[in-house]
Amino acid sequence: MASGAFVPARAGLAGDGPGCDQACIDSLSQFAGEYLGKRAPVFTAPAARFEEEAGQGTRTCPARPQSGPAVFGVMLGPGDVDGFTTLSGPANDIQLMTDVMRERGVPASMISVVQGKKATRDGMLKAMAAPLDCLRERDQVVLVYSGWGTIYPYEWFSIGSMLRDYCSGTLDGPRKATCEAALADNAEQGFLTALGDIANALALQWVRRVQPLANMLPGERMHVLIGAGSKASDEGTLDLLDGVTAADISNYVSRIRNIGADAFLIIDTRLAASGDLVALQQQAGAPQSWAVYGNTMIEYGGFPPIQDEMNRRGPVPLFGTGEFAVFYASTPDGPAFEYRQGYDNTQLGALIFRVAEVLRGRTALTFRDMAMEISKSFAAYNKTNGGTGEQEPVFMASNIDLSLLAPRAGPARKATGEIEVISPTPKRGAAAVEEEVLTVVARYTGADVARMAIVDGELVPVDANGQFRGDVRDAGSKFTVALRVLGGKYETLATGELKLRDKPADPVIASPARRLALVIANDTYDDPAFPQLATPAADAEEVAGILTRRFGFSTRLEGGDKPLDLFLRNATKSQILQILFDLRRRLTAEDQLLIYYAGHGESEPDLGSYWVPSDGQAGADFTWIDAEEITRELRRMNAASVLVISDSCYAGGLSRSASEPAPELAARERYLGKASRLKSRQLMASGGEEPVEDGGGGGHSVFAKALIDALNAMPEKTFTASELFEQKVKPAVISAANALTEGQTPGFSRIAKAGDEPGSEFVFQAVTATP
Repeated sequence: MASGAFVPARAGLAGDGPGCDQACIDSLSQFAGEYLGKRAPVFTAPAARFEEEAGQGTRTCPARPQSGPAVFGVMLGPGDVDGFTTLSGPANDIQLMTDVMRERGVPASMISVVQGKKATRDGMLKAMAAPLDCLRERDQVVLVYSGWGTIYPYEWFSIGSMLRDYCSGTLDGPRKATCEAALADNAEQGFLTALGDIANALALQWVRRVQPLANMLPGERMHVLIGAGSKASDEGTLDLLDGVTAADISNYVSRIRNIGADAFLIIDTRLAASGDLVALQQQAGAPQSWAVYGNTMIEYGGFPPIQDEMNRRGPVPLFGTGEFAVFYASTPDGPAFEYRQGYDNTQLGALIFRVAEVLRGRTALTFRDMAMEISKSFAAYNKTNGGTGEQEPVFMASNIDLSLLAPRAGPARKATGEIEVISPTPKRGAAAVEEEVLTVVARYTGADVARMAIVDGELVPVDANGQFRGDVRDAGSKFTVALRVLGGKYETLATGELKLRDKPADPVIASPARRLALVIANDTYDDPAFPQLATPAADAEEVAGILTRRFGFSTRLEGGDKPLDLFLRNATKSQILQILFDLRRRLTAEDQLLIYYAGHGESEPDLGSYWVPSDGQAGADFTWIDAEEITRELRRMNAASVLVISDSCYAGGLSRSASEPAPELAARERYLGKASRLKSRQLMASGGEEPVEDGGGGGHSVFAKALIDALNAMPEKTFTASELFEQKVKPAVISAANALTEGQTPGFSRIAKAGDEPGSEFVFQAVTATP
């Protein structure tokens, strides 16, 4: 059979004849990682962090044209890439923007240029790093890229080529069986189609695994500004992907902003907005940002930053006061073109030509004005050409009043070594304290460079403006907060003290604004390999009922575009992920969420545990819901406290963090008050990594019956999820399960990777008396 028959036609595992079992999938997954890793080394290495270049004083800085803030330029133009259509525009674009910057007074010594064959990943990162050591507060870095862009392996990738390599050379085990079936003269088309679909899914899964920040970008794909070290084959596939990723760009912008300087990016390439800088900066810790699509301006509220749990694969933390703006030449799925422009008919990128024209025509335009003017120019061009070659730019910024090539004005730093408290606003004698957890914001005004600060005994970073912040826990029991600023060798530069107003020592237990319950009951599955379950529907209805009646929870979320029904019966993977996405968008930091799941669960060695949605397929873990997906959604939610109750096989594998016993405190109310104000992400599981009983509880599962009885029987009006588990649920499950089978051991733990804070608790507060 011709090797071209490997090209897939549709998704799924359908087809008569041989199938690709789990051993086949595991073998393909391992090969896909090796295959893609060789072709896309830019993905396998952590994103550049620019740590050695920022503020280390390792190079001689160019003379500044004036005493105030300065502009630095970084020009990247890899127009000639092996195997790609040669672009003549990048060289002209770089020259044009260099000329414009020189006309606006930027010295040549402050412009770093790398283009042509030198514009490899290493070459571009070196050019980007050049200004970092010389930046000061309110300086501006203007980065221009003109060249090819890609979202590999969504393009420039051939499933057929990968499978041909998979089936070449020495074959043994699952690989041999799979390839013999695929290369047979009578190979089933359905099997070939499914094999191709699986290979494609594994390739995309690989990118999201080695580049976790891709999960935050449009389509969960990582955009790459292609470098000159890349190479394409005659078949139209990438033999080697070299360049700068969107994660590299975001880390670079964070480093600039942490110094207190501003970053202004002009990215003239295809699919440019796939590198969504707003999304990545929000993950680094940025507040609200702005974006312009066409003539519409959108404000982004921001998401909670992800933790740097992938060692050095997480984002560079953002704590500085600098700003950013980016002009993207195209939408996440759109083209970018170069045309012959200007009086001399020079080949130029469509975006860069318009940026230069605007800058030469007017000298003091804000981001907002430039974005609107350039958008109108593109719209007029597209209309004149009848939509042919239509290109739509996208503009994003943290501050819509930024001006390109015009650094922000600001007050000079005081020369005295003092600590100025900004928040809470100081009062005569003491500051007003209304919260149990108090955030202190202060500024060091000395001439020496501050490295870190100490707020109430905790080390916190100091930004380029000397500003720092820290949380004071248990503020109500303290009279003062000690502040200290440290220098480069951790010597003390300044000390201060914030006086707090006295308040009652015993905190009030936090009451959530909304108590919401997402209840999922899956008992019927499309794949007959998953047998129908007898109890999930009854379990879910009874649990939802008691949560609603006794504890004031609701299974319906009002507001927004439309109300959300939070009771799901036989939910598919897309329905479950959609409802988690909707909750992430609509929950606030004052809300409490309980997620109850009853249905099939699965576990894969070395891969983790899964919920099986109603459309899940046996032996195909990519059709299930990975515990990591659940953890990621919980981490990004704003809700103050979340409790996941999972009644499924292998539920214990959903968390890898050990549970912690509640502190032995004499004053229980005080403990509950403190614990209820911390962010909690906790799991109560029906069993460990083992099968559990469906039934055995009088019309309910053993675990559900114990949970229902426990919720009804807890004598206290206010109690924690851990108390509920240890006092009632765990003993009842162990007793009942041991009487039926070899046993079942439920578990309770913290989901640390989802943002659980030590000492936190999910607190139940009854609204009616015990039945």
